[in-house]
Amino acid sequence: MERIHRQEEKVFKAIIVIASINSMTAMQLEDKKGPYLTSKECYYRGAEMIREAANRLPLAFASSICLVIPKKDESENKVEEKDV
Repeated sequence: MERIHRQEEKVFKAIIVIASINSMTAMQLEDKKGPYLTSKECYYRGAEMIREAANRLPLAFASSICLVIPKKDESENKVEEKDV
């Protein structure tokens, strides 16, 4: 029997950095809805977060980033067995 370890899957987490015209400092905001399976979904969520912030504050700067994080799996340490 050959042992095959499951590969870790990756997910994406949205974070935005904004600076208000009224403030002298930048703020980092983390998404509470994610994580997301694709980078496209993650960047879309970042754009939504920037739009929500712009509706509340006059923004001078806004940027969205997506962090790649390993997906936590309950069976991280499980090993599958495969007949050869």
